[in-house]
Parts: sequence; C-alpha cells; structure tokens
Amino acid sequence: MNSANPVEQLLELMEVSSRAEAQKLISELIERETERHRKTTRELNEARLAALNMMEDSMLAKKQLELTQFSIDHSADSAFWIRPDASFSYVNEAACNKLGWSQDELLHMAVRDIDPDFPSEIWPEHWQELKKGGGLTFETRHKTK
Repeated sequence: MNSANPVEQLLELMEVSSRAEAQKLISELIERETERHRKTTRELNEARLAALNMMEDSMLAKKQLELTQFSIDHSADSAFWIRPDASFSYVNEAACNKLGWSQDELLHMAVRDIDPDFPSEIWPEHWQELKKGGGLTFETRHKTK
C-alpha cells in the first residue's frame, strides 16, 4: 500500500479481493500510522525538553541579573550608569548617600551637574573612548547637594 492519502488507502482496501490481503494492508496501515505517531510524539517531547531548558536558562539568567543588581545597589562604592548625552540612567544608594541627592533627583541630572571640573564639550570624546575601551578610570570631584 503506497498511497499517503487515507481516502486512496481505503479505496485500495476496497479493491482487495482476499481477506488475507485486506488484513495485511490494514496491518501495514496501522504499523505506519503507529510509527508516525511515535515520531510525532518524539518530536513533541524533544521540543518540550528544549523549551524547558530554555526556561531554566532564562530563570538562571534572571537570578544572576538580580544578584548583580543587588550587588551594585548595595555596593559601598558609588556607581553611575551614564547615557550618551552624559545624563544618568542609574545611580546606586552609595552615590545618593555620598552626594546627598535622592535617586530621583540624580536621575534628572547629568555629569556636568555633579562635576564642576568636567566641561560638557569634552563629553562626546569621553563617550567615544568609553565605547572603544569598555570603561574609563579617572579622578573627579563631585558637588554635593
């Protein structure tokens, strides 16, 4: 029985003259459909396992991110995340405590607002150095509230 279409398969069965041939064709059809079912079940199980692994990886990454965030939030050193325009996108508790500004206040400020020695016009050059090297280290003075 070579037809993949179930209607054609039934027509072939109807044309079979002997009962033995019909039983053989039915057995072949059942075997083929059983194997197709097993293959589909295997594929679904593999997809389910891959999805579970992705969820597990995602949950692990989330926990690591939360730990990193907690570490930076509670660091004894000030941490400032700065945008390309020199404004702050994040400041930690230590930065707020040392400068006397609230987090909300600092997030509405920029480098020029807390560093009286840093001319705004050189920020683009510093930003390019930061992007190229991945970080900058320099000394600065900060203006407190």
